[in-house]
Amino acid sequence: MPEHFGAGTAVYGKSKNSIFFFGGDIGALQDQNSLVYTLDTTQLLSGWQDIQVPQNTVDRRLLLSVTADNNDRIFLFGGGGGGKFGDTKYIRYNTMNIFNIITQVWSFGTIDNTLIKREGHTATFLPDTGEIIYVGGRSDNGLLIDMTNLDVYDTINDKWVKRLTQNSPQQRCLHTAVLTNDKRIILFGGVNGRIPVENYYVVLDVKTFVWYHGNENLSTKAPYRGHTATLYNDYMFIAFGQGQSNDDLHIYKIKDYANFTEVNNYNVIIEIDPKIRNNIIIGTVTGSTIVIGFIGFMIFKYIMSKLKIGKRPPSLIIDIP
Repeated sequence: MPEHFGAGTAVYGKSKNSIFFFGGDIGALQDQNSLVYTLDTTQLLSGWQDIQVPQNTVDRRLLLSVTADNNDRIFLFGGGGGGKFGDTKYIRYNTMNIFNIITQVWSFGTIDNTLIKREGHTATFLPDTGEIIYVGGRSDNGLLIDMTNLDVYDTINDKWVKRLTQNSPQQRCLHTAVLTNDKRIILFGGVNGRIPVENYYVVLDVKTFVWYHGNENLSTKAPYRGHTATLYNDYMFIAFGQGQSNDDLHIYKIKDYANFTEVNNYNVIIEIDPKIRNNIIIGTVTGSTIVIGFIGFMIFKYIMSKLKIGKRPPSLIIDIP
């Protein structure tokens, strides 16, 4: 796989063990080669697989959103790029491209002319309703997009609707979003113009569409753009990102509303079914516990050895197109 900047990814499959990778800048935004890759994490030795895309089916672009539903369909929305061959102007999109992983067929979602062209936004799929909520980003005129009225795409009925929110936060782009088990969308980071947003941590309750604002002070090392956010149980892991040179891993214990606690490590708890435990010889259990504890200690020691003290990101950052 060639080097990419600004590509979009999504996990899919029943067990969410496969990765869909689309677009990004490889030095030529009109290049249709190496446009889509997939990776089956259960067969890592096979590596990334290049999916051939028919000519003029979908444009290469970056800073778009890529989201998967529960039926192996991938939804690509927005982003910016170079358009078709011969175009000389950088353009932003409000196009919805849909790719069916099973049939390998591309299609278009309903085109709504009221949709703002955007890049650097987030997309969150709600499995209970089949909706995708789009938040933030930068529009075609270079302005940040209002976060009071959100665009929502109904993947079941192929239609767009607006959702009015209350207590909306500062506008932003290049942030991340994760969905909690109790139906909250947590936004982390982002930029307003060329500087970091004032509140890195804001939360949207999708049951009431009310925003909540975090009050805790984040680590001065926390990245604010170009990072990744991963939710596991009640912990959010923030990694990588632009604006500083470090490989710190930031872990946040998620609480109610917009409350959270930054922690130094994450402890994996291994639970054994009582029915199984009663049938295991005590010596075997003891030996297994020692082995698991030793492995866990070595993993923890390795992670801690990799952490470095980061610097506060500069107030100015590199412009995006």
